[in-house]
Amino acid sequence: LEHVDAFFVCWELLDEIAAVAHNEHVLRVVQSQLMNGFLRTHVEPALLTSAAARNQALTMVSYLTDMITATHSMHVLDALFVVLLGPDLMPERAPQPTVERPSMLSPEDQQMLDMIEDDALRAEAAQLLMPPGSTNFGSDAAASEIHPVRAALVSWLTLDDGTHLSLNTLRLFDTILSTMNQFAFTSLVLRNFLDEPMPESDAPAREFYSGPALGRGESVAADQELVRAVVERFVDAVPSNIANALPECVVAAALRLDRMTDEDDVQPLEAPPRNFQRMRALIMRESLGCDNYVRDCLLRLRTNANYTNVCWQNKAQFVRRFSKSRDDPEPDLPVVYPGMFLQSLISQLSLVVKRHMAYNLMLTSMLNKLLCIGDSALSAYLFLANSATVPSAASNLFLYDAFVNASADAYVKSERVPKFSARLARQLREGVETAVRVGAAHPMASKDGQ
Repeated sequence: LEHVDAFFVCWELLDEIAAVAHNEHVLRVVQSQLMNGFLRTHVEPALLTSAAARNQALTMVSYLTDMITATHSMHVLDALFVVLLGPDLMPERAPQPTVERPSMLSPEDQQMLDMIEDDALRAEAAQLLMPPGSTNFGSDAAASEIHPVRAALVSWLTLDDGTHLSLNTLRLFDTILSTMNQFAFTSLVLRNFLDEPMPESDAPAREFYSGPALGRGESVAADQELVRAVVERFVDAVPSNIANALPECVVAAALRLDRMTDEDDVQPLEAPPRNFQRMRALIMRESLGCDNYVRDCLLRLRTNANYTNVCWQNKAQFVRRFSKSRDDPEPDLPVVYPGMFLQSLISQLSLVVKRHMAYNLMLTSMLNKLLCIGDSALSAYLFLANSATVPSAASNLFLYDAFVNASADAYVKSERVPKFSARLARQLREGVETAVRVGAAHPMASKDGQ
């Protein structure tokens, strides 16, 4: 513990030096020494360990969260995020379907390669075993561009190995977004929602480049109406309203859950009312909390807008500063690809019924930070897009679709829980603090309650 305390004292001193230094040479030296003398030699190897040494990665993720929390200098954060997320800010490429190609290795050599756990050592061994003049067809050029540390961290978001690694990684990304660092937001999400295509890219134009951003409308009245429309759209899909507003989604969820269970005593659902459109309007008129949601949403959006207008640079210019040109031509891309991080978050939203509240609170906290950033292209994708309005990108996951599916699953399961209303009232009365604390201590507790 003494060594840990000494480390954080030195880290805070370095942070203070970078925060008060106004000399560009000093800042460059601090960033260079930090990246090459510590982050790439100690942090990066610890995060790229094999599955057998997962405890080392778990410890490093916890320390990184504390380091980011204690850091105030954006120059130190930039250096840290470059190592964790990668230096390139070019738009991410959608995963391409892999094509099976004949292996040029003997079965014995292939078996030996499969026994190597480290990806870098496996690739090096494969190059040595390949016949002279041949090409290693097993490598994927598109996948090799993904920063290895970034790919490992994103993959741990959905890891289910009975440890705290998934929850700690969620907390790490939530802490990263809490810094409001432009490089972090751009690297994780905004690089895929540029206001205009990159000039050196031959990729086809994508959607969601322009349009009004929530909280940044020219007219306060028009802006409030836009926020209200979005709020009402999502309020319709909450578990308490979805049976009346979207009965077809409830029926689909019931059929899907019935296929996934082997129980024979499944209780039938009550049939949704036929006049659900009239009921939907009635629900919205009686939804007294809707105005509170609208006011809270506008406050958060405008607060973030004031901060980014002062502290952030122009998005396109910022991306060009960190982007490196690609020699190979761009493949045919879908209309829009939100990136691996945002896709992972949206996919986890569909599983909130199956995961413990501790995980869900971290997930919704990150989505809240992304939703409230007020970027026009990102707002259009998250708030307005779904598989029906953007059929050309139906392979992507959309926030509204995931939210509707999760709400429908929650409603169906609640109808099959005895005395669910009484249990819910008790949970609301006692709060969620105890449940979160129990979930953090027992990661597998959520599975026992299914």
